[in-house]
Amino acid sequence: MTYVASGVFFILGALLLLSVLFRVLVGSPPAPILKLSEQPFPRGRRIRITVIQPGPVDWRDFGVQLECVEETYKWGVRSGSDEDVQGESFRTTVTSRIVRALELLTPQTVGASRGSDWRRTLECVLPEDSPATLKNHDDAAFWQVVVKAGNQMWSGIKDTHEVYVE
Repeated sequence: MTYVASGVFFILGALLLLSVLFRVLVGSPPAPILKLSEQPFPRGRRIRITVIQPGPVDWRDFGVQLECVEETYKWGVRSGSDEDVQGESFRTTVTSRIVRALELLTPQTVGASRGSDWRRTLECVLPEDSPATLKNHDDAAFWQVVVKAGNQMWSGIKDTHEVYVE
């Protein structure tokens, strides 16, 4: 019975090691490139974001969203026996929530072969009442372009690029 159990664990361990080796050898997919029509983004005017996905890739769910994130922070002072960090202040994020989201590209299949790029120019208008970028001591409101993608081999890839809104 112990031989059977150890054999099963050996086979599962070998399969896990092979899958990790395969992902390392294949490499991660190239990151998307964003080109902004202007920076900072103005509220109430049309803006353009060009998304370039270098190949080789084969995404099943490739989507782009513009999000406004609001965060609140809590400050503290380090204590303890280590004299190097004792009394040093630090910040932790207490809450983080998306207060506005604009879907620029609904999730879709995207493919590009080696040496070629998939490219789309996306347009949107930030509403006049949208929050501007604000960062201070206790809280922040900032905008980010979020590119999400996934396929059978790479699930849940999320790439964020912060943009300034005035």
